[in-house]
Amino acid sequence: MKIGRVLPATWLPIFLMNVSLWFLIMGVLMLDLAIQAVHVTNQALIFKALVAVYMVFYSAAGALASAWSR
Repeated sequence: MKIGRVLPATWLPIFLMNVSLWFLIMGVLMLDLAIQAVHVTNQALIFKALVAVYMVFYSAAGALASAWSR
């Protein structure tokens, strides 16, 4: 299930908080977990981009060092 579909679903228990306080607690916990999942996903994407940039510069520096040593 995609996170974009889970996040709006977390509000349903919060809307039912008039029925029971447990719905509010469950909704807040679900919302917290969904937001943490979004943050972890974004951090993974940023990390992959940083690794790609690092590898480009690492390869370029190796090529420059090789050309310079000739």
